[in-house]
Amino acid sequence: MVDRGHSRLVFAGSAALGAVMLKALSQINELWQFYMAWAGIGIAMAGALYEACFAIVTKSVGTRNKQAVTLITLVGGFSGTVFFPTAHHLISLIDWRGTILVFAIAVLCISLPLI
Repeated sequence: MVDRGHSRLVFAGSAALGAVMLKALSQINELWQFYMAWAGIGIAMAGALYEACFAIVTKSVGTRNKQAVTLITLVGGFSGTVFFPTAHHLISLIDWRGTILVFAIAVLCISLPLI
């Protein structure tokens, strides 16, 4: 879909699906629900992580793609530095289910509008 020019749809759909699946993950009570939620999260990640992002950037930016890929990699690395401690702190405050809901809301309120 990215190669056919539907990159915005792929990113928006992946962000929305990711948020829905994170909400589902926060509500699981059975092992099969856990597997289903992670299967959906895996599909969402396939459309929103580095490979899809780099393909879209390379196609849309043209000759400046190396700078764009470098910036994306830098921001991605920084986000891990910020969000691992944030997740740890939130878990100590509101438990793991609440933390997952906070991240689902962040995906909807931050990532989705940027697309």
